[in-house]
Amino acid sequence: MAERISLADTSKPDPLQQILFDSAAEILGHLPNSFLIGAHVPFIQMMMMPLTASLQRQGGGILTTRLKEMAVVKTSHLNGYNY
Repeated sequence: MAERISLADTSKPDPLQQILFDSAAEILGHLPNSFLIGAHVPFIQMMMMPLTASLQRQGGGILTTRLKEMAVVKTSHLNGYNY
């Protein structure tokens, strides 16, 4: 089995990680695990945030938000993860 990338520790973030965590919580309404992984390279994750936000909302493409959420839940289920 492949090794997994660890999640960044939210209890003692460096200053750039703290900005990332605060921004994600404000823009997305929560702090997704993908951001905790991306926090290992916070500047790149910050550049990806507008894309992530637009894809998760109605405006990003032809799929509805509900259909996008259903795809996320199904993918999580197929991979054996609790969503």
